[in-house]
Amino acid sequence: MASKTEKNTNASFFRKRWVKGLLLFFILCLLLVFLFPFGAKYYLTDWMKKNGAENASIERLWFNPFIGRLTLGGVTVESEGATRLKNADMVLDVHLSSLLKKDIRVEHGKYVGLLIDIEQYEDGRWRYGSYTTPGRKKETEIETTEDVASAWGFLADSVELENCNVHLKTPELDFTLFVESAELKRFTTHEGAREGTFTLIGKINGEDIEIVLDTVRVAPDLQIEGNIHIAKFLFADIQKTLENVLPTFGGEAGLKGNIQLKMSKTSGMNVDYDGDILITSPDIGMDGLVTNADNFKWSGKIGFKRPDDGPMHVATDGTLSTEDFTLALSGPSFTNSEGLISLSGKTEIEIDDQIRVENEGNLRIEGLKIDLPELSIGEETLSWSGKMSYSSHHEDLQHHVQSSGSLALGLTEYKTGTVGTLIEAGLENLSWQGDLSYAQHGDGSSSAINVNGTLDGNNITSFLEQQLMSFTQEHFKLSTNSELIFGEKVDIAGSSSVSLDNFQMFTGEEALPMLTLKNLQVDDLKGLGQKHITFEVLNAEALTTKVKGGFPLDITIPKIKINEFATEDMLQLNFAGLWVTQPSIISLVNGDRLLDVETIYADQIAIGEGGEINCEKIDLQRFEFLGADGERYTKPGLTINNTQLSEMSWSKANGFNGKSLEFADLVTTVIRDKEGQINISQRIAEMQLEKETSSDEDATSKEQQSTDQPDGAVDISDTEDQSERADNEASTPVKLDSIVITGESTIRFEDYTLAVPYLADLDVTKFQVGALDSGRPEQQSEIQMEGELDKRAPVRLNGHISPFQKPIAMDFVLSLKNYPLSHLSAYTVQSVGTALASGQLAVQSTMTLTDNTLDMENNVVLKKLTTKKISEELAQELDNQLPIPLDSALSLLRDNKDNIDLDIPLKGPVDDLGVGISDVLVTALSKAIVPAASGYLMYMLGPYGALAYVGMKVGENLLQVDLPPVEFDPGSSELTADHHDYLERIGKILQDRPDPDIQLCPRVGSWELMTEEEIGAVEGGTVALRDENRQALDDLGKARADAVQSYLINAHSIDKDRLLICETEINEEKETIPALILNM
Repeated sequence: MASKTEKNTNASFFRKRWVKGLLLFFILCLLLVFLFPFGAKYYLTDWMKKNGAENASIERLWFNPFIGRLTLGGVTVESEGATRLKNADMVLDVHLSSLLKKDIRVEHGKYVGLLIDIEQYEDGRWRYGSYTTPGRKKETEIETTEDVASAWGFLADSVELENCNVHLKTPELDFTLFVESAELKRFTTHEGAREGTFTLIGKINGEDIEIVLDTVRVAPDLQIEGNIHIAKFLFADIQKTLENVLPTFGGEAGLKGNIQLKMSKTSGMNVDYDGDILITSPDIGMDGLVTNADNFKWSGKIGFKRPDDGPMHVATDGTLSTEDFTLALSGPSFTNSEGLISLSGKTEIEIDDQIRVENEGNLRIEGLKIDLPELSIGEETLSWSGKMSYSSHHEDLQHHVQSSGSLALGLTEYKTGTVGTLIEAGLENLSWQGDLSYAQHGDGSSSAINVNGTLDGNNITSFLEQQLMSFTQEHFKLSTNSELIFGEKVDIAGSSSVSLDNFQMFTGEEALPMLTLKNLQVDDLKGLGQKHITFEVLNAEALTTKVKGGFPLDITIPKIKINEFATEDMLQLNFAGLWVTQPSIISLVNGDRLLDVETIYADQIAIGEGGEINCEKIDLQRFEFLGADGERYTKPGLTINNTQLSEMSWSKANGFNGKSLEFADLVTTVIRDKEGQINISQRIAEMQLEKETSSDEDATSKEQQSTDQPDGAVDISDTEDQSERADNEASTPVKLDSIVITGESTIRFEDYTLAVPYLADLDVTKFQVGALDSGRPEQQSEIQMEGELDKRAPVRLNGHISPFQKPIAMDFVLSLKNYPLSHLSAYTVQSVGTALASGQLAVQSTMTLTDNTLDMENNVVLKKLTTKKISEELAQELDNQLPIPLDSALSLLRDNKDNIDLDIPLKGPVDDLGVGISDVLVTALSKAIVPAASGYLMYMLGPYGALAYVGMKVGENLLQVDLPPVEFDPGSSELTADHHDYLERIGKILQDRPDPDIQLCPRVGSWELMTEEEIGAVEGGTVALRDENRQALDDLGKARADAVQSYLINAHSIDKDRLLICETEINEEKETIPALILNM
């Protein structure tokens, strides 16, 4: 009963609907478990074939709902003859109870041997394995809510991949990812859970890749941290994606480091990388641009922050370097290359409404080369160490750049231009130490540069091919703390100092420099705002320059000093003082000194915008021209103890102007050597290079011209060539109020052409020239000179001169007194063989020079002159040219005070004048003797003077003096009282003139011994001489001469040797008057 009851109970249990339903569900589950894999396998195979697979097969597909395991294996999909999808084995354990919590939790997943081929076509379709998506569709925006997006969660305790291949191909890309092993642990989309990890070891396109992420989190924020190592990545693999921008994109890259990625709604995106990046053989370019390098290396940290509500921030801390980098542009041909670039340090970049960049580190560049058409730059090394910052908006500034540190350049070369116009420059090294900033105001109206530091350079060179000039600078240094503002006006403020050492300038192919400067130092250079600049002092040392050409010179200035410089507009310059110490000019031909000055000082110099110059005073101390050499030239050509020019000005329009030019203690020595050369002109000629004569005739002509001058002549003509040159030269206007010579000034003249040198000193006690104005050439300038010749003969000159008139015009009066005649003996001995033993010279001259014609009146007084014959031959030559011998002439010309007064006119074109000492003597004495003798005889002879005649003998250069004869009665030789009266006067003349002789020449008639009847018996006007009367008539004439001779000897003590008796002249004329003819 019981068992039946029990059976009924069990039967009724199974009849219950819920039990039946449960059993049915269980059966259906069993059927699902066993039949689902077969159905799914069939469906998937059929679906893949319908979606492009030529062959599809699945070896294993199994699902265990009780433990939540899905197993899939042996999947193969082929199309177009290639395997598109292949799966060796996949096992997936799913925590089923988590589904009730809307969580998809994978407790363990493992995928082995996966091969999948993914491809994108040109029309945008994607193929996954054999499945191809439809073409492009219009994108629609699907709104989702946060609740929908986060309704389900995903959890993965452990997911593993082994030996999987993923091939991705697009029109631009072709990648193959091989996963040797990969594992994802503790991954979840829930907040607050432990971070997951991810590890991957494999290859990308055959190159090793390793990713080890210690932190993988997606909620509440995305966070990834770990290490990444990519051994090699070929740029060619992504070249097609960039070909529109970079047609050339080659090379390979690798990286190894730690990466941290964080993304959140509050902090935005943060990316930090710490490691190495290596780019090898990059070759990147576009149309007209190519870049390549041996490699790029980065080692250090890179940080990127992009908050949602703040600026983007990039920070780096490490070293970026590259080797053999080149950049080339083909349009405007440009090439840039560096052997090495290394940038290390910290950099921070902030980008928002403005850009801020800050860097602290080091930069080194080696082997820099830049090539452009007609331009090349080479830099051996460039090094920078310090801080730099940039801000696109800084306060009210649009751009602000600031740096602080040191910059060093090594060997640098610069070249520009073409053949014939090449310009080259270079330096050994250049360094900068200090601060530099640049700022531009927001409206762009102005910008400012602030500089505080030191710039130092060594061995700077440059070359200008067209000018054949080169420059070298051994060292320069600039220390500055300045600000430059550029706007509507330039504003300069601050202080600086500049130093230059050993500057040289070369010209042509000369080995020696044309210009050298040992040192230039500018101290306390200040900018006082706008263009107002001052400096306290400028010092330059050892300035030398060479002047080439036919008169090559070496100019040396040991020291130059400028103090208190100032300019307010950079156009007008002012100097309180300029000192030039011991400048000298030396000939490069023979080494002689042309000019030396102890000191040149210029006071209060102003230079105007147009180049005009004004100076309060220019002072030269101890000026020496053509200095003594101690051998040939023992005395300088010119020395001036002090030269002062006051209120000087110069301009292109107005020329040179000055108030006064004053020379103190001027001493010049003019020497005429034995060859007749003037020392100054000779020394200057010796300093010039020899000129090639155009023909032998030129040389002969010059020699002949010099020999045509009379002995001892002074040529006062201007040569035709000089006149032509003067006319052709464009003159600069000159205006000067006065020229003055003061102090102990001397003009010394030495003439060694003479047997006995002539020496003369003119001590100038006063010299002054009045206003000079080349703009008014006709203006007469007053000239005054006072001095003393040979320290005893006063000299004065007064007159006017028009130096700018063409031809030059002048007039003056010259007076000379008490000049020792003995000092002129050198010239008289040389010219006429007679020395001036003693006496004094006085000269009074008036001279006018107009239209190149000289008109000169000279009154010469020889006081108490005594002479002495030195050369009989020369003295005789002079006597032959004079009416009477020189001694007689001088004796005749002396007055009762033993003085000789001569008037010597000189007139004619200056081109034709050549006057010597002998010319003066012959002309002056010849013209003076006749009137002097006539006047004297008229006075001495009294009533007999009317019968006297003095003149030149016709046809001869001899003096003819006709004294009244001593007449006698026929046949008588007795002296009467009348004879005595007349002879008294003759005796007095002979006493006053001890030098002249007198001839006593008897003249008798042939008829004197005949009676009147005998005479009357002779027909005609003549009486023939009878032979028997010849001797008696001769004796009669001699008796008359003896009577006169005896009387003069006895009565006046006249030397018998001076009373010369001639032979008796017998005249046959009946009208003959018997007489004794007196000839002087």
